Amino acid sequence: MRLSLALLVSLVAVLTVSPAWADEPDPCRLIEVPVLDCDSRVQRYVAAAGRVPAAHWRLVLAVGITAERNGKALDDFSILLPARPAPWTLWHEVGHIVSWQADGALIKRWMLDLWPLGKSTTEMVSDYANRTPSEDFAESYAAYLDGKLAACCTERVIWLAEHVFALADHPVVPTNRTPNTEPVVPPIRFNAAPHS
Repeated sequence: MRLSLALLVSLVAVLTVSPAWADEPDPCRLIEVPVLDCDSRVQRYVAAAGRVPAAHWRLVLAVGITAERNGKALDDFSILLPARPAPWTLWHEVGHIVSWQADGALIKRWMLDLWPLGKSTTEMVSDYANRTPSEDFAESYAAYLDGKLAACCTERVIWLAEHVFALADHPVVPTNRTPNTEPVVPPIRFNAAPHS
């Protein structure tokens, strides 16, 4: 049986055209991270999640939506986000998860460098950041990704650039300061396994 060239071309075209649903995001994943209950509202955060360095995003084990106004980072390395899209909240909660790496070595170093004697010695990005070193880290992390940290908090920009974002192959904010060559704590490597 011989197929005409026109019929063959038509058949190939039908077989290679993607169905309309193929271009829609998978409601059960947000940039490779599993979505709790396959809640499609999480897809409203795709642009914000895309700004998180891949090495940091891989640390998040699941994303879900909460009825609460605020987000939450959970001990199991999942994050809950408000239904109304708030990119800052996503960045803030990822910041908490990043700070917990290496059994908390990163947040301990943050405390040593920026919270000596249990109190911050430099300007903060927000009033909320003033609550605890953990909230300060998360707020500073969010402001760094949002591009607003440099306007208020040069010391935090430098610290995050040297200790967090440089290690994640993320563009860092240029500074005229020479990087610290004698770290108090060894650098934290972000090498979580990719999601399956």
